[in-house]
Amino acid sequence: MGCPVLGGLDAKRNAALQDNCPPSPHPRPGTSIAVVKNGKVLLVKRGKEPFKGYWAFPGGGQALGERLEETARRELAEETALTARHLEFLGFADRIAHGEDGIVTHHHVLARFLCTAFDGEPRAGGDAHELRWVSLAEAATLDTVPHLLELIGGALERARAGRQAFTKR
Repeated sequence: MGCPVLGGLDAKRNAALQDNCPPSPHPRPGTSIAVVKNGKVLLVKRGKEPFKGYWAFPGGGQALGERLEETARRELAEETALTARHLEFLGFADRIAHGEDGIVTHHHVLARFLCTAFDGEPRAGGDAHELRWVSLAEAATLDTVPHLLELIGGALERARAGRQAFTKR
């Protein structure tokens, strides 16, 4: 996506500035996608800040002119090589990171999606350095971004509820 603070609309300049982008004076919109299959979620090991090296749901920043669902589909494809057949909007979440001095370094407002139908085989790409299917118990043993365990529990519960509603029709 590049640096929305310094890059403006110039895609080439945007890409060059991505790693040196200063904190935005405003919250930045993005997406987070909980991919669920057989009672497990797909996590990515983040390759860049904030939370570089921590496990998280696939997702990322929204580009200018891109709808949130388009962002979710693009980020899912970039980071996991999966193509979502259906996305369910779950709500919004704030993700605020602070430096050691207590100053806000990043503030993202994430549109959260659930994906239980997809095409392809997952493989790490883009900002994701590694992928892993995990249960909630397995996720509890990993270094994860804040609040991820709670979100995994909610996504697994929603996926089960959706599956039960579908089988009762």
